[in-house]
Amino acid sequence: MTADISRGSHWTGNVREGAVIRTIRKSGYPTALKPGRCFRGVKSGPIRKTGPSAGFFRCEPQDGDAGCETRSYLPVNWTRYRWFYCVIAVSTAWLSLVCEPVQSDAGPGEKEDISDASGDRSGTGNMTGASEPGDLEYVETIEVTARRPDDPNLITELPAFITTITIDSDAPRFRTLPELLSGAVGVTVKDFGGLGKLSTISIRGSAANQVVVLLDGVRINTASDAGVDLSTLPLNAIERVEVLRGADSAVFGSGAMGGVINLITRKTVPGPADRRWRLHGAFTYGSFNTSDADAGLWFESEHGSYRVTAKYAHSDGDFEFTNTNGTEFNPDDDFTDVRRDNAIDAATLGFWLRRSLGPDSELTGSVEGFIDDKGIPGMITFPSPSATQKDRRLSGLLRYETGRPGGLGYRAFAEISGKYIGLDFDDPLGEQTGVPIRTRQQTRAGGARIGGDVYYARGSAGLTLHGSGEHLNDDDFGEPDRTTLAVSARNDLNCFNEHLWITTLLRYDTISDAGDHWSPKLGFRWFVTDRLSLRANAGYGFRAPSFNELFMQTGFIVGNPDLMPEEALSCDIGFSYQGYRWRAEAAAFQIDSEDLIQYLLVSGFRYKPFNIGKARSRGIELDGSVELGGGVTLSGSYTWDEAVDRSGEPNVDGKQIPGRPEHDLFGKLDWSGSRIGAWVEWHYLSGNYVTRANTKELDNRSIGNAGISWKINNYLQIGAEVKNLNNSDVVDVRGFPLPPRAFFASVRFVQ
Repeated sequence: MTADISRGSHWTGNVREGAVIRTIRKSGYPTALKPGRCFRGVKSGPIRKTGPSAGFFRCEPQDGDAGCETRSYLPVNWTRYRWFYCVIAVSTAWLSLVCEPVQSDAGPGEKEDISDASGDRSGTGNMTGASEPGDLEYVETIEVTARRPDDPNLITELPAFITTITIDSDAPRFRTLPELLSGAVGVTVKDFGGLGKLSTISIRGSAANQVVVLLDGVRINTASDAGVDLSTLPLNAIERVEVLRGADSAVFGSGAMGGVINLITRKTVPGPADRRWRLHGAFTYGSFNTSDADAGLWFESEHGSYRVTAKYAHSDGDFEFTNTNGTEFNPDDDFTDVRRDNAIDAATLGFWLRRSLGPDSELTGSVEGFIDDKGIPGMITFPSPSATQKDRRLSGLLRYETGRPGGLGYRAFAEISGKYIGLDFDDPLGEQTGVPIRTRQQTRAGGARIGGDVYYARGSAGLTLHGSGEHLNDDDFGEPDRTTLAVSARNDLNCFNEHLWITTLLRYDTISDAGDHWSPKLGFRWFVTDRLSLRANAGYGFRAPSFNELFMQTGFIVGNPDLMPEEALSCDIGFSYQGYRWRAEAAAFQIDSEDLIQYLLVSGFRYKPFNIGKARSRGIELDGSVELGGGVTLSGSYTWDEAVDRSGEPNVDGKQIPGRPEHDLFGKLDWSGSRIGAWVEWHYLSGNYVTRANTKELDNRSIGNAGISWKINNYLQIGAEVKNLNNSDVVDVRGFPLPPRAFFASVRFVQ
């Protein structure tokens, strides 16, 4: 007898009548059948787990009392990181996999049945009490699924602390990616002026260019300026966002010093199950003449599914704000002003496919394009009503994946990706820098990855080869190129009947203009109970200098081709608990960074970057939620982050790093009825400094948002919301005010 769990399906294996299936939940894992503990009261073979990601299970009848095969694995020992593998060697000696030797009463060739009395073969029956002939009794009714991660990096299966934000595609809300991420624990978002304006992210006190951003596994970061503008990534096609906190260059290479943002696009659309196509759309209109419209079509055939989406957004952005006239401490000269040259028009078009090539093989692909045209208003003390910027992005991915379940299962993949990013900036009157500027940048990049994982009795091992190239076309930089070749290895080892998992990762990068780098990481996950888990990590991160820092020769900036990569050592420890109606997570972390790139005045008004910075970021993260009953859910997060300069420079050593608030508190109350829903949220940020010497500080800020939705029928929903409910004068960056109280109304349909 053989039974497999395929992606997104119910358990469809054959089990004897009267069997009791016992399932467990492990925090950080998909719901899965527990290996060697799956059947009670019948005689059948133990279920073998062929990988920690619960990708495949196999149940095989055994003769006599034969148990599961036991195998050990020890990767090649690299001298430089031998202490990692000493830990594995000691742990291997304690490995023990307990298998219950049960046998099947079915004779050779006889077929056992999982059907219940109604003929249901889904494996998720809803029966209780004593089993009757022909019935299948379950201890609990849980949909047993096995999800292959959408990205071969297996981000949700890493031992790191990860927050997954699932986006409700039915909710009639108007949200942007910066707004969504600002409530995540350990994350700070800096917004430079509202819809469509520059938005950057910091994780655990990092800089924006120390965070890797992925879209379906394709890196959005470019070598020209390693940071990513979150405002250019619309949410209409996104299903969930995964936020990995902590240095992880062992998996993601250059740039992963603070963390990783992984955007997963939606492959299906909620709707009637009997339809092979679904049409969906939404429209929002609100303050500052803001409109947002998106539509999409999803359809499936016998061998696959396909999706097309389109989105258009516009806003005048002409909101009122209090102009301090550059004198924050003198309210006498404050006046009410209007933000000008703040309009934006943006459009997105995307296509996704998923095609089955056999029972265990699949081909996926995507093409996504984005374009915008926006004004650049500048700082309130130096407005630039004539400056404009146009952004363009085109990215594509083609990926093949195959796997084979069994006692020694495997998963293999190969993918190619490419992207084009264009930027046109015009400041014809020199309003921002004093001299006219006209910039034309075009970045072209391509990459390939090939690798896989082998699942064995004690866990899994994987190897991936990476290759990428990038070219920047810009006269101010001399048209530089960058080539990266890398190999990464991973091993997951379980001990004490899967209560303890040890994950070791090692990656080697060779970068054409930044040298060679080894990036190790070690992680532990201890499942104390089915609900409580502890985890700890220690890893290395680095960031290769950007083309801006290496080669820019324009205006007041001169590049430094002798720059070295920034480096960081990261460690964290904490726990997560998943209760029946509540969950909680807590973590303590520390990141020590050195060789940070900072600009110094070298002559006249010319600045040049050097590797002189050091910093330490340490703190505590708390996150949780509780179901209060009656459809009411309370959730919240708190981050204490002490990001301190350790460069040794006079007047700045020991000071809080600018733009890194020490306290971040977020709370949300949701109510969901049969047709009506409502929510209210509150976000507090402590004041943060704008100068390295901590001589000037932004005020504390509190913002409240609220909304209501009404489900008219199964196809149509409407909603209304208020942002900045308390009408606070808010800035994330000095000189760049954010919108006051704003109102929006939305309608969403699916057919």
